[in-house]
Amino acid sequence: MQKSQELVDEAGIVPFLQLFVKKDGGGTSPTGAHEVKVLSDKIVKAKDFQTGDDIPVVEYLLEEDGRQVRYQVPVKDKKGELHYLIQRLADVDEGETIVLEGKRGKNRSFVEVRRMSDGEVPTVQAEDDPFFETSEDEKQ
Repeated sequence: MQKSQELVDEAGIVPFLQLFVKKDGGGTSPTGAHEVKVLSDKIVKAKDFQTGDDIPVVEYLLEEDGRQVRYQVPVKDKKGELHYLIQRLADVDEGETIVLEGKRGKNRSFVEVRRMSDGEVPTVQAEDDPFFETSEDEKQ
């Protein structure tokens, strides 16, 4: 797969960080802890997987193991409020290294954010969010 990765890099494609992957038979499974450096964030449009509409999302540009990756979070949650992860990441400075880890709770998925500097762990949980599921088109 080395040649494939070279082609992806030459094309300037920045892959998505996957904190959850689809399981056979439905649902998602966390991929473990990811130590990332926050490079930047911006608001872009992305496809809502439930409605097919374009919605505003915050796209985070991160660095993991020396490679750039991106992660998107919808601006609004299912209740129409500012997504909890955006609120949590608003306190993180550009250039700061954090750990992002997808977690499963009782009928809920959430992303845990740990700061490397203080080991801080929030106890925020969010409803299962199909936005975390990456479509086949986005797996590059």
